[in-house]
Amino acid sequence: MSATILTTLPPATMSSKPNIVFIYVDDQAAWTIGAYGNAEAHTPNLDRLAREGALLENCFCSTPVCSPARAAMMTGRYSTETRVPDFIPNPKHPAYTPEWADIGLDGSIPTWPSVLAEHGYTNALVGKWHIGDWTQDPQRRFHPCRNGYESFFGLTGGGVNPLDPEFEEDGEVRTFSGYCDDILTDQAVAFLDAHGRESNSSGQGGDSDQQKPFLISLHLRQPHSPWEPIPASEKELFADTTLTLPETDVPDVDTEALHERMRLYMSAVAGVDRMVGRVFEALDRNGLDDDTLFIFSADHGYMMGHNGLWHKGNGIWATRASDNETGNRWQPNLSEPSLRVPALVRWPGRIAPGLRLPQLVSDVDWFPTLLELTGCPTPASGTGRGRSFAPLLFGKSTPWRDAVYSEYDMCIYARARLRALRGERWKLIADFRSPWSSAFYDLEKDPGETANLLGAGALSPPYREEVKQALSEMADRLLAVMRGHDDPLLKQADALPF
Repeated sequence: MSATILTTLPPATMSSKPNIVFIYVDDQAAWTIGAYGNAEAHTPNLDRLAREGALLENCFCSTPVCSPARAAMMTGRYSTETRVPDFIPNPKHPAYTPEWADIGLDGSIPTWPSVLAEHGYTNALVGKWHIGDWTQDPQRRFHPCRNGYESFFGLTGGGVNPLDPEFEEDGEVRTFSGYCDDILTDQAVAFLDAHGRESNSSGQGGDSDQQKPFLISLHLRQPHSPWEPIPASEKELFADTTLTLPETDVPDVDTEALHERMRLYMSAVAGVDRMVGRVFEALDRNGLDDDTLFIFSADHGYMMGHNGLWHKGNGIWATRASDNETGNRWQPNLSEPSLRVPALVRWPGRIAPGLRLPQLVSDVDWFPTLLELTGCPTPASGTGRGRSFAPLLFGKSTPWRDAVYSEYDMCIYARARLRALRGERWKLIADFRSPWSSAFYDLEKDPGETANLLGAGALSPPYREEVKQALSEMADRLLAVMRGHDDPLLKQADALPF
């Protein structure tokens, strides 16, 4: 889609840095949003964000579970580099072992908020961090305020109750009354109100150029399970609706259970959308709208019956046997719905409204992109493995990658060592622990990843030769990416497991 570019000024030369609102949600796939093609979704505010800014059609996380995905987004580095392989259990979680006490971001790897803080930004995090547990550590090594934030209000671990949650405020943990995301959004709105008052006060007699730009990261809990209790206004949206489930040829899928999960999940998505609307109102009320870069994304995607699974990278079979917890419930995966996330970027007067970008983008790209958009210099240690997609947001024609990389070393509930390269047409998934689960897909002909071409002996000879050539090329490229960040797997094997 072509669009009129509203400014010719590159962001690095602008006299003032933009404020940033970064809403980051938990477990929300791109397919849940109206602007991404879901006609059944109730997402008017997210759709507005897409209409008034840019929508990234092909944004992928580099690991499809919470903690490693969040670490990658913050540092621009893969989970094997941050040494955060799976979600980090808190000390009360059944999967917790003492080894987890030393896993997390401790400030030794730069984050993009830390770089912004060094160059004049006032940074606040409200909500979920989940990149290390600091509750048992007197040094609080993994606290967000060790990683670029000046203030923090939110979760000390990976999850809280949807209603009457426990949050940390000013270093103390206590119970708050109300729905989790409403409480978090209250805090973010109060932050915006305070900065709106400061801006207005400065404009009436002070020097507005001296106002420090701010970053408010609002990391919501929804639409993570458990979904209930859900505010009635959201739950009623789908109470009498049978939402469409993905088609699958997996036998014995429990469609009744999936329909109920889908209703609750999409109700929670509607709750996220309401929080986005509240932020829109706060920006407008405080006169901050035009000067603010408004971003929405998620840590990873989600499945709701896709290929017979639900959940995310640590997928669960959606069969009746799995629901009864008989047999093997878990299916580690790097599937499209688990990896593809929403990414919406709005900056009035800078980014053309309605821009849709088809390029392949990764969560590791946020670090260099935000530095370029804010005009902050690259730190000596670099920005990790990503590259800035700021030129794309400004409508510039620029050479771009044709593949993105993902990995997952599942070590809780089940075991897997997965590596994948996702191209514009071909996708290769290498399973180093269970080689028979490796897969190769032609996404052009098979976007649902239903036909694994590694076992496709029935294909016609001409197409088979095309597949062999593509497989060879993708295998070489995947190994090159792994060598590029010194993947520990290559110390055990220097070839792919098929």
